[in-house]
Amino acid sequence: MLVILYGSQTGTAKGYAERVAYFGRRKFGVVSTIVDLKDVYDRSSLNSLLQSFEDSTQAVFVFVVATYGFGDATENATPFRNWIEREAKESSPSMFQGWKGARYCVLGLGDSCYVDFAAMGEFTDKCLSQLGALRLLDLVKVDADESLEEREKVFNGWKNSLFDSLPPFSIVNTLNSSNLDEVNIEFVDHPSDSQTTIKEKEHKYPVCSCKRICPDTIEIVIDIQKGTPSLTYLPGSTALVVPQNSPVAVQKVAKLLRIDLDQMILFSTNNKDTGQVAPSSSPCTLGTLLTEKYDLNAQPTFYFLEEMLILFHELKSGAASSAFSTTLEAVSSVKEFSMSQLGTLLQLLPRIQPRSYTIASSPECDPGKIRLCIKLEKDINLERDGRSVHGLASSYFESIFEKYEVGERPEVSLSIVGSPLSRKIPHMIESAPIVIIAGGTGIAAARTILEHRRSIGMTDHSVMIFLGFKNENSFLYREEFDDTVLDSENVEIYVAYSRPDRKSGFKKQYVQNLLDQQKNKLRNIIEKSASLVICGSKRLCSGTSSKLKEIVGVDTYERLKQERRLVTEKFA
Repeated sequence: MLVILYGSQTGTAKGYAERVAYFGRRKFGVVSTIVDLKDVYDRSSLNSLLQSFEDSTQAVFVFVVATYGFGDATENATPFRNWIEREAKESSPSMFQGWKGARYCVLGLGDSCYVDFAAMGEFTDKCLSQLGALRLLDLVKVDADESLEEREKVFNGWKNSLFDSLPPFSIVNTLNSSNLDEVNIEFVDHPSDSQTTIKEKEHKYPVCSCKRICPDTIEIVIDIQKGTPSLTYLPGSTALVVPQNSPVAVQKVAKLLRIDLDQMILFSTNNKDTGQVAPSSSPCTLGTLLTEKYDLNAQPTFYFLEEMLILFHELKSGAASSAFSTTLEAVSSVKEFSMSQLGTLLQLLPRIQPRSYTIASSPECDPGKIRLCIKLEKDINLERDGRSVHGLASSYFESIFEKYEVGERPEVSLSIVGSPLSRKIPHMIESAPIVIIAGGTGIAAARTILEHRRSIGMTDHSVMIFLGFKNENSFLYREEFDDTVLDSENVEIYVAYSRPDRKSGFKKQYVQNLLDQQKNKLRNIIEKSASLVICGSKRLCSGTSSKLKEIVGVDTYERLKQERRLVTEKFA
């Protein structure tokens, strides 16, 4: 039996946990239970978990944990982290024996651009070992800075090693095909009074303004107090927005598979320990599920296509991941489909994950509203045969903009979480100079800092801002930044255009060129204990980091990271 415990902020770790459970059940007949780490926070909660199994001594504990902030646990795993840290420090002979002798392994998720890469994974692995648990596999880390292909390679290698290492008592006889449908679907005509339609965990909040601030970028203002619950935030917080599939994509799936989108369904499982988590515990329509739960625009992984071949035996374009740009294309290639396969198909479809956006406003100006700066772009990862496809989030926000333009007031499903930036902004503004390096919509961080320092009257310390844009027409919030320079003597702004209009008079350059030109000032301000904020694409963050190492030296750069004076907000 596998007990798979996950700590997840945006859903990635949870998704890996579900894939481990499904793989083990289908390939080896291994029974799994998936556990949210928020439910394991002290001795009593662990004992309750162990008592729910017929024979907990034969359990193998698999931890899939993400790292958030400065090496912290995710919100759902924080109580667990605090608890096992206290237990690991306990030195009395009566030390808790709950983990002693338990077999375990850890998959740590993180981003190597941070000094605390996968720190929660390292912490969990170390503490469990100190508490007497037996390590089944060495810690493995999945790096968000790597490509999807590389992440899949690392995950699949770890997953295969896990099942190769399981003790014999964990393996059941291979299941026959009739057992593959671990999540069943019941078609419901009239839900009983005790059943309710789907209830979202992510609450919805109205859009009160939506405008285009440059040809490919929009600004959305959302009222976070006109919803349940009303939300609050700190400067630099992150909004996790859950996008939806377009009606066109959903209708296409319905037509191809010949399913009724208005059909009400109810999920159930063959066994409570299958490890499968149904997307809804109450009746909902197929249309709601396909719109709000499954990512039809996701880039298909080899794992997904392999499972599709097992389920449908034949796909029109084979199983090569390069044959399909999106999950929708892969589903469209199914030659024959029956409703008896729907439950398994829904298990395989990737779930929609929330998208992260740095809030581009300060709560001191309007605590009830947040501003999001969102670029609408075609996903270069989906380019094939001269075509390119809008990603799920871009398509979703384009539809939000179009609805607002015709007088509708759409709602957005979101939550707000803290971030490394939100923890540092108050200290940055009050205590030392600040250097901000941003590109494109990464300007949200710069706007937040400037607005917040002005709102609280903390404008004594100097600020150097380096911005990178494609051309002068893509300079976001240009008037605001121009006014800031005019109104404040200790704010300097430098702008680079990578593709300036020939008639503009600007020369082609990058943010790294600006840093080079101002390297003496940079060295001086860093010597005065300045904090640095880098916010932008992977390419900008990587190039900026290399240039900073060149300017201040590798040792100084590493010291900035260790002293938490360097904050990086990176987006794909």
